Amino acid sequence: MQQRQSWRGFWKTALVLLVIGAVPGVYLGIRRSSPVLTFAADLVFAQASVFLIWGMIRLLGNMRAFTSFTWGLKSLRRLIANRPMKSSHAKDEYLKYRNERPIHNDVSMLMICGGVLMVLALVLTVLAIRMV
Repeated sequence: MQQRQSWRGFWKTALVLLVIGAVPGVYLGIRRSSPVLTFAADLVFAQASVFLIWGMIRLLGNMRAFTSFTWGLKSLRRLIANRPMKSSHAKDEYLKYRNERPIHNDVSMLMICGGVLMVLALVLTVLAIRMV
């Protein structure tokens, strides 16, 4: 099994996720013309959601949840291209494919960052409610 995701790679992923999460947060803030604290809470909540969703996707990948599905699609593509695999090699090829899938080490950091951002969004929401 391959080990993937260095710290530099994690920070690149985190930066991309922050930008992706900022887009709906900024859109909602501009569309509703909300106060600054409400805008900040929406922005941080959207970013937290993106982190948690990406963390869950990586977790499912580590659990090999969809490996058999992707292998089935690859086998179907081979069959359509008229390159069928011998049945005696199919199991060995599948196990080789499954074990070569990378393990993502950043799942816990993504979930922790998402949780921290979610708590920060909750704090900002409480502060926004108190200001009203």
